[in-house]
Amino acid sequence: METDNGRCKAGKVCHAVVITGGLATRFYPVSKVIPKPLLPVGNKSVIDYVMDSLKPLNMDVWLLVNAYASAFQSWAKVNEANVHLTPVGDSVELGGVAADLYDLAESLDFPDLFLTWGNMICTVDYQKFLDKYDGKPLLGIYNVGSLDVVKRYGVAVLSDSRLVEYREKPENPASTLTYMGLAVFPSYILKMIPQFLQFIGHTHHRFGEYLNWLVEVKGIEVKTAMVEGDWLYLDWPDSYERMWRWYLGKSVADRDNSDPE
Repeated sequence: METDNGRCKAGKVCHAVVITGGLATRFYPVSKVIPKPLLPVGNKSVIDYVMDSLKPLNMDVWLLVNAYASAFQSWAKVNEANVHLTPVGDSVELGGVAADLYDLAESLDFPDLFLTWGNMICTVDYQKFLDKYDGKPLLGIYNVGSLDVVKRYGVAVLSDSRLVEYREKPENPASTLTYMGLAVFPSYILKMIPQFLQFIGHTHHRFGEYLNWLVEVKGIEVKTAMVEGDWLYLDWPDSYERMWRWYLGKSVADRDNSDPE
């Protein structure tokens, strides 16, 4: 098979999906005007960092967007971004991220999909992560190094690099490991999403619930890959401050390491 971009051959993951998030009520009133991935950090927006990481992969890139579709359309036009915008409406009504992924995968005849969050900055080499994919679902795992910090995220429990449990924002986390937003989902995993939606009996869910359902209910082998480098996830307003501190620190380091004229 060869995709429309003419560069991706059979046996490789050819489609990247950028998940842009929900309505970001934690960022009100700012997020009533601009979605989190379009917030500036330095001279570009958060999602531009993601696009820069995706560019060397030569994949077809799909953005799952909700109520902010017009804002992302404007961003794509201004930046001449080579992306496909996929409006999904209200993710609560349509079943959340898993349901949105299923609709997109079905429209593409269920290829393997590379997933990345659009509201994070990370220095992970996407290609090195993809090189670890062997046809089984693969999650990027990051060690935040603190039981208090990991409470903000989902918590992963591993055994021999396999996911055995995933809990969203637990009071008593079992590890300092979290799923950090990179994943590869093979076709057969995407086709199971309707079973998951039927199992939970309601439409709204967190993505971590789907991960946990795969391993605990269905017994699916979900592989993981530890990633290193900088990882900054935009959730609460204080995380935006951390992004700017990272950017300013990096700018100073780059300046100090530059060759004198």
